[in-house]
Amino acid sequence: GTARTGYAYCFASSPERIEVKKFGGAENDQKTLTNLLLHEDGSFCSFGHEARTTYYEDAGKGLSNKLFFQNFKMELAGEPADLMTKKIKALNGKEHSLKSVFVHTLRYVREEALKEVSRAVPDGITRNQVHWVLTIPAIWRDSAKSFMRTCAVEAGLISQRDSQSLVLALEPEAACLSTEKAGNFLAAGDKFMVLDCGGGTVDITMHRVRSKAPFRLEEIAVADGGAWGSTYIDKNFELFIEQLITTPHWKVFCETPFYVELMESWEKVKLNFRVDDTASRPINLSLISEVLGDKVTFKERIDLHNASHKKDLTLRGRTILLIPPALIREFHEVVVKKTVQCVLGLCQAHLPKYVFMVGGFSESDHLQHQLKGMLTTPTRKVIVPMRPGLAGIQYSCLPLSAFSGYHGDFRTFSNCIDVLR
Repeated sequence: GTARTGYAYCFASSPERIEVKKFGGAENDQKTLTNLLLHEDGSFCSFGHEARTTYYEDAGKGLSNKLFFQNFKMELAGEPADLMTKKIKALNGKEHSLKSVFVHTLRYVREEALKEVSRAVPDGITRNQVHWVLTIPAIWRDSAKSFMRTCAVEAGLISQRDSQSLVLALEPEAACLSTEKAGNFLAAGDKFMVLDCGGGTVDITMHRVRSKAPFRLEEIAVADGGAWGSTYIDKNFELFIEQLITTPHWKVFCETPFYVELMESWEKVKLNFRVDDTASRPINLSLISEVLGDKVTFKERIDLHNASHKKDLTLRGRTILLIPPALIREFHEVVVKKTVQCVLGLCQAHLPKYVFMVGGFSESDHLQHQLKGMLTTPTRKVIVPMRPGLAGIQYSCLPLSAFSGYHGDFRTFSNCIDVLR
């Protein structure tokens, strides 16, 4: 995913038993950060939380030659340029091949998955014994899907592009089947919407249940959505800090590891924010002081910001910024509003009985409150599974087991074995 990555697996001998990888051994840490760290020569260094930690530690020693990447999945959204030759910038400003970044990421997942699964198999397991399912956004274009299949070959998941051992599953449809299997909500004839709110994109698909046995669906609207994921709330926070300390200073700060640490502290504020919160949330700006020194006087900058933007920001001590809940809600509203407008239009046009909210962003109390309040009617229910961020991962195994008789009419070319030009 844009913000986090995870995987699940099951054995053909016990298909109902789906295991979700627990990173770091923590019970709830079932996804790791989609952060990649490469050595200066482009070779692999680390991935996930380890990549971020290593980058911090190197920075503390005055080393910043490694290439750190995050949110790179969004490079495939919209109408991308030639992805095979595209370059992206690491945090330190150095350019590197986009394809190399994706290949290293998929190779890491492959190696970790095979290592994990092989523990339960006496003679180990090879990639040729695995049927891989890679989830992708429903709104991606065929060029992005084809790019992922090429990267999967180079990462060693499959040996050739047209291999049937790799399925590209659309994320909202994957999550939908996982939710339905857990709750058995749907009946033949029901229309429903799947609202997959992730870190980078919001994917919306709509279907009608044609039959339950076999489980068969038909698409009743073209997949919709856009780049409205939770990382755009982060961008609103970044814009706020940029306005606070001025653009030149922000650009200098962003090319340092302290930027990543600041965003990590903001992530905790965002995840714990509730729609009815009344207390201001603290953000430690001392990280900015580490880079800019006395070039920025926070009290002066906050007074200017309050005067020009009619805000009531306050400072505790010299570097602790207290952000009022009204401002945090503003960061959310700009993003959530786009999702609400699109969803309301589709609901009015197609009258679904259920709206399934899945994806990591669907765990947001603010988003749930907004959508449930606007979409719930006597004839329509909004359903949020216990762990919406894991719904898509858990489904990855289902088409090969519990849904082996599934006859979905999802996009014929979603596996994108090739693109005709």
